[in-house]
Amino acid sequence: MKTHIKVKGMACGGCSANLERAISGVKGVDEVKANHKDGAVVVVHDETVEVETLRKTVRDAGYETV
Repeated sequence: MKTHIKVKGMACGGCSANLERAISGVKGVDEVKANHKDGAVVVVHDETVEVETLRKTVRDAGYETV
């Protein structure tokens, strides 16, 4: 499965890397690409991962989901 999440608050490449690390820690996530210029994260994961879990992980990392 692939989930796209719009994110507010990513200002630089360091923010993108921080968010990628945080989401990569979620069990069932296979790949994460965060792009601070687009303000978006694309997550490839298995069917056991709930979108709300991904959104909560983004919020817990200090960013807002849109």
